[in-house]
Amino acid sequence: MPQTFHRLLLIPRALLAQFIHDHQQTFERLQFLFHGMHAAKLRRATFEVEMYHGLNHRLLIPLLAFCMQGVVLQSQELAATPNFWRPTEYRLSGGYSLPHRQEMRALVTGHAWSTSLIWGKQLEGGWSSHGNRAGAWQGVEVAGTWGGSKDLGWIAHAIWLNRKPLFGNAFSEFGLGLGWATSPFDPLEAPRSFALGSHVNAALRAIIGYHWDIRHFGRLQFAFGLTHFSNGSVALPNLGINLIGVHLSVIPSKDRYQPALKKLDRLPEKWVNQGWHYQTTVRVGVRDIGLPGGILHPTSTWMNTVHYRHQKEHNWSAAAALDLGLNQSLRINGEPDASSNPSKRIQTAVLIGARCHYGRTALTLMQGWMMSHTDSELGTRHLHTALQHALTPSWGIELGLRSFRLRADSPFIGVVWSPVASNS
Repeated sequence: MPQTFHRLLLIPRALLAQFIHDHQQTFERLQFLFHGMHAAKLRRATFEVEMYHGLNHRLLIPLLAFCMQGVVLQSQELAATPNFWRPTEYRLSGGYSLPHRQEMRALVTGHAWSTSLIWGKQLEGGWSSHGNRAGAWQGVEVAGTWGGSKDLGWIAHAIWLNRKPLFGNAFSEFGLGLGWATSPFDPLEAPRSFALGSHVNAALRAIIGYHWDIRHFGRLQFAFGLTHFSNGSVALPNLGINLIGVHLSVIPSKDRYQPALKKLDRLPEKWVNQGWHYQTTVRVGVRDIGLPGGILHPTSTWMNTVHYRHQKEHNWSAAAALDLGLNQSLRINGEPDASSNPSKRIQTAVLIGARCHYGRTALTLMQGWMMSHTDSELGTRHLHTALQHALTPSWGIELGLRSFRLRADSPFIGVVWSPVASNS
């Protein structure tokens, strides 16, 4: 009897041992599965970061190559002059990174400053001899800029500059170029550097200044204005950096009284329009919204513009335009049913402004207002900036962007057509 009872007790003990063994194996398998899922997540995160940087850099190449062409062409012309490596101007700038968005307030902790070397030539003939353009100047600025905090970092940039006299000793200066930021956004290494989403960015300059000629010294220039760095929302985050401040430049006596000259040819009559002139432009672009590295949304616009130039000798004209576009990013930032209704992604806008002519090249600046289906993030008012280069009297190419709330957005490239002017 005791022996039988002992054998009966062995049955639950064996069952319990088998139960524990089975659960140990199950636990080990689950642990292996969890480790595999964690490794997969890490590989996916690494892949997403690599794709984020790789995709953004590839998309930035065509946009920024166009911005850099003025710098390259101007540098080639300057290289042909004697003493090319000696700068014609020395500039020191100081100011502030404008906190144009609430998010920027945490990034701006100090003053911004910059040192620049400038090479340039005085223009003679062609469009530079018309009206108050006499005495126009072109050059290249190479500079290093401190944004004002560790999160904004340093920006090395080269800008193609165009300077023209306004009245008396006053002048205006516009520029387009390329910048390299040392502290762009990185989801792992620099999560707070959300002002710029890429190392490579476009650089824009707009300042107004005044100069004094000092005997036996040269020329002293004092200017005030804005320098903007942005990738045009091709790679988010893209709040942009707006440096506003003063610029103090010194031109040595030799370059002041014996400047290098660049002679321009006058354009044929058929390239120059007088009175009313019509242009139509078809553009395509992309826009990144939402989280960094997300889906790029295509945009397309058709703009019809009317220009008025009072005299052929004038190098500026008034402009008014009507814009019709299809903005696929409104699927996210548009009206509630925009994702399913394509008609809710069609935008119309009216614009008014002016155009400055530099021979075959023209810079258009217009203030615009969205009339239908606005973006909930950007609003209605925007600044339209476009750089055109005429290939023939009727056809040209264009590159530009729109700026909402002092942030460059919606970059585009387009084809321009206009009827040949009648010069009879």
